[in-house]
This record gives sequence, structure tokens and C-alpha cells, in this order.
Amino acid sequence: KDRIRSSDFYDERFRHLEKRQESTDYDATKRPWYTNTSDDGKVCRGDPYLFYNLGKPGITYSLKLKEDTVVLALDMTLENLDSFLRKLTFSPGSEIYMLDHTGRIVAGSENAHGKAERIFADALRSGYTEKIFTYKSKGKTRLAMLLPLSEERGRMTWLAFGVDESVMMAPYLEGIYLELVAAML
Repeated sequence: KDRIRSSDFYDERFRHLEKRQESTDYDATKRPWYTNTSDDGKVCRGDPYLFYNLGKPGITYSLKLKEDTVVLALDMTLENLDSFLRKLTFSPGSEIYMLDHTGRIVAGSENAHGKAERIFADALRSGYTEKIFTYKSKGKTRLAMLLPLSEERGRMTWLAFGVDESVMMAPYLEGIYLELVAAML
């Protein structure tokens, strides 16, 4: 059976940029993003993989529509997800990572994932979830937390946050110092 792949490309404002069509033996119904959708109307997030048409790693979100054979899919490159997480950082030097169920960093606000991945994967294995823990980085104490983001097919996705303790504590320490000065007067 002859198949035609049709791809539509949009910019960040969802303006149509281009449409490409080509013959292919590609069968979308065999892909994990298609087969792993559920009938409960929930969006499914797939594991990261290399997008063939872009040559970049990414994640596919998919949703089975009311008709049995129609699945809506949205591909997001990891560099777009990294950019989104960078916008969510809440103070200078803070970092946010998205981790898969094994503790592997899928995307993050910082490019240097190696050390952070070891720290957060160890914390995940040790059960340090949904509570603050500390670690040392470049001679500074950092406050960190792992929070559940979503669960897909029995596998949890996590958000990991890290920030320098001095940055996080500065407003509170300033208030304490002011109260001490006022008490001495």
C-alpha cells in the first residue's frame, strides 16, 4: 500500500510555515506514541527519542480522539523544553530539571546535566522526594527538591529544583538581622 507522509510546520505563533509531502513506508499506527494512547481521554507523554525528520531529540505528546483510529500528536524538541524550563527559573542560579522514572534528566534549564543527574537520580533512589534536601556544588550548599509531575503507564516523571542556599535564605536573614538591630536599640 502506497503511503504519503504529510508534515505541516508552524512557528511559535502557530502560523503555518510549510507543508511537505513525500512517499514513505512509515506507518504511524506502529509507533509508540500511537499505540500507547489510552481510551480515557488523557494526554500521553512518550519517552524521548530522535525525531527522524528533524534529526533532534524530543518528546511526543499524543491523544486518542473519540474516533478509534484518530490520534492527535504534538512533537516537542528537547531544546524547546529546555528553553521553557529556563523561563521557569525563580532566582539567579536556580535550576529546574525534568527527570524520567529512572532519574535520567530529560530536559533542564542548565546545559550541564551530568552532575545534576547524578545528584537527583541518587536522591530519587534514596526516597528524597517531596522534601527539601541539600548538596554541595562548587563549594556552595544548594537546596533541592524533587516533585512528581505526572505518571504515565506506571512510570513517574519528576521535576527537580535546585538553588543556592544563600540566595534562597537572603530575604529571611535580612529580616532577622533587622529585628536583632531593632531589639538592641
